[in-house]
Amino acid sequence: MKRFPFAYFVLVLSCSLLAHPNMKITPCGLPDQHNDDTMTTLKKYDLSEMGAEEIHNLPLLTQQQLIISAKEAVKEDRMASLPVTHTLSAVQVLRENSEMETVFVTDLLFKGRKFTFVEFYPGGNPSGYYFSFGTKKIIATNGDSTVTCLE
Repeated sequence: MKRFPFAYFVLVLSCSLLAHPNMKITPCGLPDQHNDDTMTTLKKYDLSEMGAEEIHNLPLLTQQQLIISAKEAVKEDRMASLPVTHTLSAVQVLRENSEMETVFVTDLLFKGRKFTFVEFYPGGNPSGYYFSFGTKKIIATNGDSTVTCLE
């Protein structure tokens, strides 16, 4: 019993030192593996249970990013092909094709650069699109936690 605290300390120290030993930075400035521990969350919207009024009250840019993301996901055949004509239909497409209807829009900071990530879970891992902060331009995709730059 006296050894447990020391063993626990060694385990925690080892894990923290080795947490991200193979992480590489992509050409678009993101880590090559999506990992919430490596980025700072600036703002996060959880759309999983938002009602229509709350969705309509999201910032216009956020609504546009959701529509773009849903259209891209349908185009890439990640999702069931439902028509995406406005923000509510975009959120519906992302929810219906996401595990437990989980959808987030998160503003992130990584190494001094800001991004917006529209995230959904068509499998068990996060998928989605990274936008250059404050724009409608997709700069990277995330599929099964692997980040791929489009630039």
